[in-house]
Amino acid sequence: MRRIRDVLRLKYAQGMSERAIAANARLFIANMGTEPIYVSAIIADYEAAGERGTAYITQNDNIRSEDLESARGATNEGPLASGDYLDAGSFEDLMARIEMHGNKRVAPETIERLTLTVAAQTGYSAMTSAGSKAYGVTREGEDVVFQPEKMATKQLRGWLARRRFQKRLEAEMRDAV
Repeated sequence: MRRIRDVLRLKYAQGMSERAIAANARLFIANMGTEPIYVSAIIADYEAAGERGTAYITQNDNIRSEDLESARGATNEGPLASGDYLDAGSFEDLMARIEMHGNKRVAPETIERLTLTVAAQTGYSAMTSAGSKAYGVTREGEDVVFQPEKMATKQLRGWLARRRFQKRLEAEMRDAV
Protein backbone atom coordinates (compact mmCIF):
# COMPACT_ATOMS: atom_id res chain seq x y z
CA MET A 1 0.00 0.00 0.00
CA ARG A 2 1.30 3.42 -0.96
CA ARG A 3 1.70 5.87 1.91
CA ILE A 4 0.07 9.27 1.49
CA ARG A 5 2.26 12.10 2.72
CA ASP A 6 1.93 15.86 2.35
CA VAL A 7 4.91 17.69 0.92
CA LEU A 8 4.84 21.49 0.79
CA ARG A 9 7.68 23.42 -0.83
CA LEU A 10 8.46 27.11 -0.41
CA LYS A 11 10.59 28.38 -3.29
CA TYR A 12 11.26 31.73 -4.87
CA ALA A 13 11.72 33.19 -8.31
CA GLN A 14 14.98 35.12 -8.28
CA GLY A 15 14.76 38.86 -7.93
CA MET A 16 17.34 41.38 -9.07
CA SER A 17 20.09 40.30 -6.66
CA GLU A 18 22.48 37.57 -7.81
CA ARG A 19 23.72 36.47 -4.35
CA ALA A 20 20.51 35.88 -2.46
CA ILE A 21 16.81 36.62 -2.63
CA ALA A 22 15.98 40.24 -3.35
CA ALA A 23 12.85 41.89 -1.96
CA ASN A 24 11.16 41.84 -5.37
CA ALA A 25 11.56 38.05 -5.70
CA ARG A 26 8.28 36.09 -5.67
CA LEU A 27 7.48 33.39 -3.10
CA PHE A 28 5.94 30.23 -4.57
CA ILE A 29 4.14 27.58 -2.53
CA ALA A 30 4.06 24.19 -4.24
CA ASN A 31 2.12 21.05 -3.39
CA MET A 32 4.50 18.19 -4.12
CA GLY A 33 2.33 15.63 -2.33
CA THR A 34 0.24 13.01 -4.09
CA GLU A 35 -3.11 14.47 -3.01
CA PRO A 36 -4.73 17.92 -3.30
CA ILE A 37 -4.48 20.26 -0.32
CA TYR A 38 -6.28 23.37 0.86
CA VAL A 39 -3.88 26.17 1.82
CA SER A 40 -5.48 27.69 4.92
CA ALA A 41 -2.84 30.07 6.30
CA ILE A 42 0.52 31.69 5.68
CA ILE A 43 2.17 32.60 8.96
CA ALA A 44 5.23 34.80 9.39
CA ASP A 45 7.22 34.48 12.61
CA TYR A 46 9.78 37.27 12.78
CA GLU A 47 12.55 38.64 14.96
CA ALA A 48 13.38 42.33 15.14
CA ALA A 49 15.58 44.09 17.69
CA GLY A 50 15.26 41.26 20.21
CA GLU A 51 11.48 41.08 19.85
CA ARG A 52 9.60 38.13 18.37
CA GLY A 53 6.29 38.45 16.64
CA THR A 54 3.78 36.61 14.48
CA ALA A 55 1.66 37.78 11.58
CA TYR A 56 -1.01 35.96 9.60
CA ILE A 57 -0.34 37.12 6.06
CA THR A 58 -2.68 34.89 4.04
CA GLN A 59 -4.78 37.75 2.65
CA ASN A 60 -3.44 40.09 -0.02
CA ASP A 61 -5.02 43.11 1.64
CA ASN A 62 -2.09 45.34 0.73
CA ILE A 63 -3.32 45.21 -2.90
CA ARG A 64 -6.06 47.63 -3.93
CA SER A 65 -9.25 45.92 -5.14
CA GLU A 66 -9.13 47.73 -8.48
CA ASP A 67 -5.65 46.24 -9.09
CA LEU A 68 -6.90 42.67 -8.68
CA GLU A 69 -7.56 40.63 -11.81
CA SER A 70 -9.99 38.34 -9.94
CA ALA A 71 -11.40 37.73 -6.48
CA ARG A 72 -8.94 34.81 -6.14
CA GLY A 73 -6.10 37.36 -6.19
CA ALA A 74 -7.31 38.81 -2.88
CA THR A 75 -6.13 35.76 -0.94
CA ASN A 76 -3.55 32.99 -0.92
CA GLU A 77 -6.08 30.68 0.70
CA GLY A 78 -7.60 27.92 -1.40
CA PRO A 79 -7.19 24.53 -3.06
CA LEU A 80 -3.92 23.42 -4.60
CA ALA A 81 -3.76 20.28 -6.72
CA SER A 82 -0.84 17.86 -6.64
CA GLY A 83 2.04 19.37 -8.61
CA ASP A 84 0.52 22.87 -8.66
CA TYR A 85 1.87 26.03 -7.08
CA LEU A 86 0.60 29.44 -6.10
CA ASP A 87 2.33 32.80 -6.16
CA ALA A 88 2.12 34.21 -2.61
CA GLY A 89 3.52 37.59 -3.67
CA SER A 90 6.88 39.28 -3.51
CA PHE A 91 8.95 39.29 -0.34
CA GLU A 92 8.38 43.05 -0.32
CA ASP A 93 4.60 42.43 -0.29
CA LEU A 94 5.02 39.87 2.50
CA MET A 95 6.93 42.42 4.59
CA ALA A 96 4.13 44.99 4.07
CA ARG A 97 1.58 42.43 5.26
CA ILE A 98 3.74 41.66 8.32
CA GLU A 99 3.75 45.37 9.16
CA MET A 100 -0.07 45.48 8.83
CA HIS A 101 -0.89 42.29 10.77
CA GLY A 102 1.99 41.58 13.14
CA ASN A 103 1.18 41.15 16.82
CA LYS A 104 4.34 43.14 17.59
CA ARG A 105 4.46 46.43 15.74
CA VAL A 106 7.81 46.61 13.98
CA ALA A 107 9.05 48.45 10.94
CA PRO A 108 9.87 45.96 8.16
CA GLU A 109 13.39 47.37 7.88
CA THR A 110 14.16 46.17 11.44
CA ILE A 111 13.32 42.50 10.79
CA GLU A 112 16.45 40.33 11.09
CA ARG A 113 15.00 36.82 10.74
CA LEU A 114 11.83 35.55 9.11
CA THR A 115 10.23 32.10 9.20
CA LEU A 116 7.38 31.51 6.76
CA THR A 117 5.01 28.63 7.50
CA VAL A 118 2.24 27.42 5.21
CA ALA A 119 -0.63 25.53 6.86
CA ALA A 120 -2.80 23.21 4.77
CA GLN A 121 -5.67 20.78 5.18
CA THR A 122 -6.16 17.54 3.28
CA GLY A 123 -9.14 15.36 2.53
CA TYR A 124 -7.62 12.28 4.13
CA SER A 125 -6.46 13.61 7.51
CA ALA A 126 -8.10 15.73 10.20
CA MET A 127 -4.69 17.09 11.22
CA THR A 128 -3.18 20.25 9.76
CA SER A 129 -0.11 19.84 7.55
CA ALA A 130 2.60 22.47 7.32
CA GLY A 131 5.89 23.34 5.71
CA SER A 132 8.22 26.15 6.80
CA LYS A 133 11.37 27.91 5.71
CA ALA A 134 13.57 30.35 7.65
CA TYR A 135 15.45 33.32 6.18
CA GLY A 136 18.09 35.65 7.54
CA VAL A 137 17.28 39.23 6.54
CA THR A 138 20.13 41.62 5.83
CA ARG A 139 20.54 45.00 4.20
CA GLU A 140 23.08 45.85 1.54
CA GLY A 141 22.80 49.58 1.05
CA GLU A 142 19.24 50.22 -0.12
CA ASP A 143 18.63 46.53 -0.90
CA VAL A 144 16.97 44.04 1.44
CA VAL A 145 18.32 40.50 1.04
CA PHE A 146 16.58 37.32 2.22
CA GLN A 147 19.04 34.45 2.72
CA PRO A 148 17.48 30.99 3.19
CA GLU A 149 18.97 29.22 6.21
CA LYS A 150 18.46 25.79 4.59
CA MET A 151 17.77 24.69 1.06
CA ALA A 152 14.90 22.32 1.89
CA THR A 153 11.48 23.24 3.25
CA LYS A 154 11.00 21.78 6.74
CA GLN A 155 7.94 19.52 6.82
CA LEU A 156 5.83 19.23 9.95
CA ARG A 157 5.91 15.50 10.66
CA GLY A 158 4.49 13.32 13.38
CA TRP A 159 1.14 13.32 15.07
CA LEU A 160 2.29 15.22 18.16
CA ALA A 161 4.00 18.03 16.23
CA ARG A 162 0.97 18.45 13.97
CA ARG A 163 -1.39 18.45 16.97
CA ARG A 164 0.67 21.15 18.73
CA PHE A 165 0.69 23.25 15.57
CA GLN A 166 -3.07 22.88 15.17
CA LYS A 167 -3.62 23.92 18.81
CA ARG A 168 -1.40 26.99 18.20
CA LEU A 169 -3.51 27.96 15.17
CA GLU A 170 -6.77 27.49 17.08
CA ALA A 171 -5.51 29.51 20.08
CA GLU A 172 -4.37 32.36 17.87
CA MET A 173 -7.72 32.32 16.05
CA ARG A 174 -9.53 32.66 19.39
CA ASP A 175 -7.22 35.48 20.48
CA ALA A 176 -7.87 37.37 17.24
CA VAL A 177 -11.63 37.54 17.91
